[in-house]
Amino acid sequence: MQNSYEKEQEKPALAENLPDGLFEKFIKAIRGFKIEVVKMEGAWKLSQNRNEEDHQAIIEELQKSNDAGAQEIAKEMKNRK
Repeated sequence: MQNSYEKEQEKPALAENLPDGLFEKFIKAIRGFKIEVVKMEGAWKLSQNRNEEDHQAIIEELQKSNDAGAQEIAKEMKNRK
């Protein structure tokens, strides 16, 4: 499971790549909960809060992917600038 989202990334964010002790620290903070959803509203969140340099770098990385979803997100990010 851990490789399914970033398997094509040059530097995937994997637990085994974290500095010593960090995974153990993070895992202790995970808590489960239940919530009843009574209303849902959508919003576009395509790194528009990032500076232009970061935004462009994200688009470029997504465009390198062979994943069709990543390609579509890159296209949307470019169109919504």
